[in-house]
This record gives sequence, C-alpha cells and structure tokens, in this order.
Amino acid sequence: MACRLLSLTLLFIELCLLYLVGNIVKHIPCFKRMIIKRMNRKASIVMPIDNYWDTLFTWSLIQTLWKYGKYELNKSSKVGRVAPNPPLAAGEKGQTEVRLLDLVKSSRPLVVVFGSCTCPVIIAKLDQMLDVHKEFADIADFVMIYVQEAHPDDGWRMKNNYIIRSHSSIEDRIEASQTLRSLIPSTIPLYVDTMENEASTAYSGLPNRILIIEEDTLVYQNGPGPTWFNFDETKQCLQKYRNNNVVCM
Repeated sequence: MACRLLSLTLLFIELCLLYLVGNIVKHIPCFKRMIIKRMNRKASIVMPIDNYWDTLFTWSLIQTLWKYGKYELNKSSKVGRVAPNPPLAAGEKGQTEVRLLDLVKSSRPLVVVFGSCTCPVIIAKLDQMLDVHKEFADIADFVMIYVQEAHPDDGWRMKNNYIIRSHSSIEDRIEASQTLRSLIPSTIPLYVDTMENEASTAYSGLPNRILIIEEDTLVYQNGPGPTWFNFDETKQCLQKYRNNNVVCM
C-alpha cells in the first residue's frame, strides 16, 4: 500500500511538472520538433500535428494521463497467474452478458484487445490485428473489448477524430462500439466493458491493451498503451504456441 501511494504521489508530481513546463516550452519554436518527436514515440504512430497541438498540455490531457496512470498502478492482472474474470456486457445482437474466461476454449489461446473508436492508435493498427487474426485463426481465438473513449468530445479531444462523448450509460457505450464493430470481421466478437469499468480496472485496459489467456492463466500482457500497443509480440507468442504448444510468458 505504501509503495502504491508513493507511486501515485510521484505520478502526480510528474504530471504537475508536465503541465507547467509543457505550457511554457510549447510556445518556444525550437522545442516544437522535440515535442512532436516525443509525441509520435509515445503514440507509437505518426500523428498529424494539427490533430493534437491545440489540446497538448491542457488540463484535460493531464486528467486523462492521471486516469491512465491510476489504472496501471491498480491493475490486478499479472502474467503467469490466474487471469482476472470481469463481467462483459453484450456488444451485439445474439450475445448475452458473459465473464471474460467464459470465452476461453480448451487448448486455444484467447487474444483479448481493449480499445475504443476515439483512440487513433487502435484505428491505425486494426490492419495489424486483422493480419495476425488471419494468420493464427486456426489455433487461437480473438475478442475485442470496447472501453471508455480515449479521446471523448467532452474530454481530451482530438481533431479529425470520431466525435463521441463520454459514455453516461451502458447503452451509450454499446452504441459507440458499433462503429468499431463495422471495422472488424464478424469472426472477432466484440464485447463492452461495464459502466463500472471492471475489465479496464483489472487489466488497465485504457486506452488500449493486448492480452493472451490460455485456459485460465494470463500468459501475455503488453506494456501500457499506446506506447507498447503493437501486435509484433502477439504474433511471436502465437508462433511459439504453434511450434511448441506453449505461449510465451
């Protein structure tokens, strides 16, 4: 508990400094290139500057990073241990509420992808996910979990993005998820995190995350998104499973 409190305190100090220093250097031309380079590295994609520059280092950004940081520090999931089993709401017709581990089939790893439409990284890397899904559909199952909006219109918003407000009800979240549903094949089920954000809390699924669960064990979890959100390691783990019937940990 003391260690977690210290981590939260350090995160708070870091974000306060980011807010104060960022709002100074943002207006100094010689720092602009450095800021852009760092943003692209953090996002793991190259984003158009106009999409985020006006809201960079604003209070809404700081609030968002604080929320992400708290989720990461408080997550209960650990690789090599029994995977948390949060409830998931139905995201499409024909589904009923389930728990995450209900979706795991014997002898088939389950790849779980967290995200939302307003996360540019998810949208930019959907093709990567679909390529991995196509390559390993014979040995693994995939599911997506729709979570809180990464950049809601009433929060840390970005230009040229989907215009979706923060979800105030599960109906709002299900409705927002349908845009993502239209972008992925029907062979990848889409579920929705509860309004208590139980899946996001257990796995720190904001703004995005990739997991692999085998039987009831969490065998892979990428680092915090968006920086560590990519499917290269996912592919390596599934290839190892194909070759040796063991998923990397």
